[in-house]
Amino acid sequence: MLERSALLDKIIEYATDKRWETLSIDDIARAIDVAPSKLRACFPNKTAILQVILMHTRDQFLAEIDKDLCREAVRDRLLESMLTFYEAMAGRQKFLAGVFSEISANQLLEMTTLIPTWFACTRSIMEVSGVSTLGLKGGAQTSVMMGGMIKVFYDWLKDDSPGFELTMKQADKWLNDMQGNPFSCF
Repeated sequence: MLERSALLDKIIEYATDKRWETLSIDDIARAIDVAPSKLRACFPNKTAILQVILMHTRDQFLAEIDKDLCREAVRDRLLESMLTFYEAMAGRQKFLAGVFSEISANQLLEMTTLIPTWFACTRSIMEVSGVSTLGLKGGAQTSVMMGGMIKVFYDWLKDDSPGFELTMKQADKWLNDMQGNPFSCF
């Protein structure tokens, strides 16, 4: 059987121009020439596919991020980390834009299972930026930061500017708006 990342690439290639909401795991398996049972072993449902995309992005982000961010202010480290995260996801932007542009009320409940994955990605971004995510305060700050990550994610989905300039402006604006918030981490 193909390894998980190769399966993921085939899924993204197939599903990029399809209506995600109408696809089933069985449809995807047939289209990429994999037995449905084998595909379900790797991805029990479509949300699992999105979770793996986020975790692969986190891993790529961790490999690419400048580990020498500590000389910058916390806010600047967070901005750099956020942008590096979205850049790591750039090859999947068109696919994700299609998925998230058509979420129905029925899919929304299933999509809430992505929250722990977003939280894990946000924790990694904060920790690389030198911000503690431990304890009640760290958890609250991570939750607030996750909200910003998701908000900027929706801006990123529509960003076709060179170097993701719109995303950078929106992330910068969100971080500016957060200054002074009691749950802000800077």
